[in-house]
Amino acid sequence: VQLYRQTLDPVYLRRAVARTAEMVRRFAAPDGGFTQSGVGNAPLPLRLKETYDGALPSGNAMAALALVQLAELTGDPAWQTQAAAQLQFLAGAMLHEPYGHSVAALAMMRALSDPPSLLCAVEEEDETLRRALVDFAAQADAHVLLLTKDNQALLHQLAPRSKEIPVQAQARYFLCAHGACYPPVDSLKDVAGLWGWAGGR
Repeated sequence: VQLYRQTLDPVYLRRAVARTAEMVRRFAAPDGGFTQSGVGNAPLPLRLKETYDGALPSGNAMAALALVQLAELTGDPAWQTQAAAQLQFLAGAMLHEPYGHSVAALAMMRALSDPPSLLCAVEEEDETLRRALVDFAAQADAHVLLLTKDNQALLHQLAPRSKEIPVQAQARYFLCAHGACYPPVDSLKDVAGLWGWAGGR
C-alpha cells in the first residue's frame, strides 16, 4: 500500500490486494480475527489469536490496518466488510486494555476519521501530475487513485468505483470527503477549494 501511495502505480495496489487476500485465506478464523498459525501448517492443539502489542505490533492489529487501508483505497465493499469485522473483533480487547492495543486503536481511528478520497482521471499522465497527486495524498492525508487510459482495465478490477469515471485528455478530479462526493473539477487548487484544504496549489 505504501509503495502504491508513493508511485500511484496500480501494480502495487494489485500486489497489496493479492497478499491481503492470501492472509485472509490462510489465517482468518471462523469466529473472527486471525490466528498465528496458517492453514496447511502442522496441526496445533490451540490456534492462538494474539491482539496485544509487544515489542512488535500484534498480527491482528496489522491485519486491521491493512484491511482499513485497502477498504479506503479501493472502495470495494468486500474489503469494507472485512475491515469492519476485524475492527469489531479487536474492539473488546481495546476497551479493556487500551495501552496494549495502540496499533489497533490507530486502525480504528483511521476508519473513523473518514479521510478524503480523490480520483484523478486523464488519458495520459506525466511525472508532474503524478508527483502533485502523491504530494496531495501525503499533505492532505487523502486516498488517491490515478486513472489513465493505460491502467484503467486493472484499476477497474481493484477499485470498482473507478468504472464509472471516463478518462479524457484534460485531467478531471473527483473528490469525496465529509460524507459527500462533489462535482468534478479541473485542478488540485479547485479540489482544495471544495473542502477548505489549505495546502492546495
